[in-house]
Amino acid sequence: MKRRYRKLMAMFAAAFMLFSFTFASVSASAATTINYVALGDSVTYGLSAYNRYGYAAMLRDYIDITYDVNYLNAGVEGLDTGTLLYGLLSQSQNPYINLVTINIGSNNLLRYVLPAVVREFDGTYSSDLNTNMVYLYNKIRSMTYEKAMAEYASMDDAGKELPLNFIDGIKDFSEQFPLVIAAVKNLFPNARIIVNNLYNPLQAGDPLYTFINSSIVKINDMIKAGAASGGYSIANSYSAFKAYETTRLAVTFSARNAIIAAKLGKFNAFVISLDPHPTTLGHTLIFGREKSLLR
Repeated sequence: MKRRYRKLMAMFAAAFMLFSFTFASVSASAATTINYVALGDSVTYGLSAYNRYGYAAMLRDYIDITYDVNYLNAGVEGLDTGTLLYGLLSQSQNPYINLVTINIGSNNLLRYVLPAVVREFDGTYSSDLNTNMVYLYNKIRSMTYEKAMAEYASMDDAGKELPLNFIDGIKDFSEQFPLVIAAVKNLFPNARIIVNNLYNPLQAGDPLYTFINSSIVKINDMIKAGAASGGYSIANSYSAFKAYETTRLAVTFSARNAIIAAKLGKFNAFVISLDPHPTTLGHTLIFGREKSLLR
C-alpha cells in the first residue's frame, strides 16, 4: 500500500511539474485567457475515451472557441481524496488560475473492489492488474455461469469484505474532501471551481447495483452539502449517466457480460466488460454538465 501511495505521489508531482512552466508567464491582466487546471483521477486523465480525449480536453476545446486557453490535465490513475490532498499541499499558490475542475472520490470506493473480487473467487490479490485479471478470467472459466454469478452477487452480504471496506472509504471521503476543497481554494484563490459528482458504473439489474448506488449517493450527498459553503458548483454526472444505466453506452462495465466472455474464452471482452471508466459518450456527458455551468 505504501509503495502504491508513493507511486501515485510521484505521478501527481510529475503532472504538476508542468504547472509552473505552463502558467509562470501568464499575466493577471490577460482577461481573454482562461487558465484551466483539471484535477482528479483516471476519469480526468481521459481513460477509456477514444484517444484519451476525455471530458477535460472537451471542455478545454469548448472554451477555446471564445478564449485563449492555458490548460493542464493533472489527472492521475488511482488518485483518491487522500493522495490528491497530499499532492495539493505540496504545491505553490497560483493566483492566475481562473478555472479548476475536480473529479475525485471514485477510488475511495474502487480501491477496495478488485481485491475483494479476487479474494471472493479464492485468489490472492496482486498489485499487478493484469495478474488479477488473468486469475479471475481463468477461475471463472472453470466455474459454471450460475456459480460465478452467485459468488459475485454475494459480495454485498452483511459482514463481507466489500461492505466493511466501503464504510472506511466513505469515512475517508467525508474527512478529506472538505480539506481538498480548502486546499484548492488556497492554491487557486481566484479560480471558479467545478466539482463532478460520482456516476454509478453499474447497469440497472446488476446484483450489486443497489449496494454500489447507495454508497455513491452517500458521497454525492456530501459533495452537495458542501457546495454552498465550499464555493464550488456541481456538475451532476450521476444524473447524466442514470439515463443510460440500462445500456452499455456510457460505461462498458457488466459483470454478466464479463462472466459470459470468460466462459466463451474471450479475454479482451472479459477485460472490457470490467472497465468502470466512461466511454467517449460518458466523457461527453460529463463535459455537457460542466459546459452548462459556464454559460
